[in-house]
Amino acid sequence: MAVVEEIVARCGRLPLALALVAARAASRPEQPLTRLAAELTTAQGSLGGFDEDDSANAVRGVFSWSYRTLGAEAKRVFRLLPLHRASDVGTATLARAAGVSREAAAAAAGELVRARLLDVRGHDRYGAHDLVLAYAAELGRAAEADRPAAPRRLYVHSHRSARPVARPLPGRADAHLEEWAF
Repeated sequence: MAVVEEIVARCGRLPLALALVAARAASRPEQPLTRLAAELTTAQGSLGGFDEDDSANAVRGVFSWSYRTLGAEAKRVFRLLPLHRASDVGTATLARAAGVSREAAAAAAGELVRARLLDVRGHDRYGAHDLVLAYAAELGRAAEADRPAAPRRLYVHSHRSARPVARPLPGRADAHLEEWAF
């Protein structure tokens, strides 16, 4: 069934998300699966399609259990994760975004991995599922104090990381980076 495949894809193949959506479908047998798939499509990039009447079983509630176990620095790094738009992130980038040392970023990443909010994707590379990132983005918007300087730090980090590759290119203009330096 194409609609079931679409629902599975919208759930990111995550067992938790699939279980919640399956429970919703089972509790509403009169509702066609196409409507459920449409709701998930409309909520793409957010947790809205996974809300349930019982908030303890909603994706947001389950993620909050893991989030509450984190220390303050790991919570801050988690809330900043969605600012980096790539599929994975390195410790250096986490450190730059949070404005902390590489050691502190590595410790926060380790804590996030143990809490199952971050996955190891390779040597010094981490990633998170889109649903986890949506939760982190929600928390980040609620804690705006963390965010103002982070995009600037990420911008500077990205450009400085790219400088060795860009040097041979004619007409490169990176002098403006100095105004962003701190």
